[in-house]
Amino acid sequence: MKLKIIKCHGSGNDFILIDIRNLKNIFYDEKKSEFAVKLCNRKKSIGADGILYITESQIADCKMRIFNSDGSEAEMCGNGIRIVGRYISEEKKQAKVNVENVTGLNYQIHKSNDFFENVIAYEVQLPPAIFECPDIPINTKSNELFNSYLPEISNTLKFSAVAMPNPHIIAFVDDVDINILEQIGKKANSIKTLFPNGVNVSLVQSINEETIYVATFERGVGITYSCGTAMCASAICSVKNGISSFGNKIKVLNKGGFINVLVESDWRCKMTGNATYVFEANLEFDLMKKEKIDVYKGNAFIDEISAYGNLVESIEKQIT
Repeated sequence: MKLKIIKCHGSGNDFILIDIRNLKNIFYDEKKSEFAVKLCNRKKSIGADGILYITESQIADCKMRIFNSDGSEAEMCGNGIRIVGRYISEEKKQAKVNVENVTGLNYQIHKSNDFFENVIAYEVQLPPAIFECPDIPINTKSNELFNSYLPEISNTLKFSAVAMPNPHIIAFVDDVDINILEQIGKKANSIKTLFPNGVNVSLVQSINEETIYVATFERGVGITYSCGTAMCASAICSVKNGISSFGNKIKVLNKGGFINVLVESDWRCKMTGNATYVFEANLEFDLMKKEKIDVYKGNAFIDEISAYGNLVESIEKQIT
């Protein structure tokens, strides 16, 4: 069997995009997971943080399923949904489309013409953030977690918890230490009594009221260049801490680039960021043999790669 794929990224958070709308009867969930583990391996295959599967939806233009590199499924992916939005937008030749995620939420996505020179970008409207610990879920005595210690994972950092709807904990620091982030991220995701569904862990550095820098340990992936919902959760926490304000654009920097986030008074937010294609390829495989997947590369999107390189160069001084 042959299948076209697109290697792509949102803010450096890289994915393999696979449209399986015509394969719904044979691409069952176990196979989606197997493909993610196989293809996302950076040493032995294409390499990516996860696979974006496009499937049919009864309530939107399509449905997005995101499987992480370890084979687990995530509820939501802010960087990934922009890319899926672009794919469907270009397919339908519509500036605005709707994409359903696995939780059944429907996200409106539209093309943005005011992001960065020659960088294709899309804006996503996210639903209100969730702060109640039982709904995140986090098993704590408090109903909400805001600037509080979690001694099970750190005695020095204070965390705030937000679901977008995937679970996040956020700590503001003077300087982001990736080694500490990785240690805390691994520990947090090993304590299922505290985080039954795992958790994304972010360290955030406030640069000014309009700019923050975010680094994230993503459950099922590890340290990643960026995580869209983590950046939105961090912007929300910046507002809750009085650093940033409702209704003002917040530039959220990360290792892979940046996005813009606008937090509204009901804790909804709008996220604008790139949806960049890197290359097309073709897979040849037998669905019954998970160890045998051949990859034949096709065209590279040189102009998009170059434009995004200019974006990264423009912000390097802000995060070094």
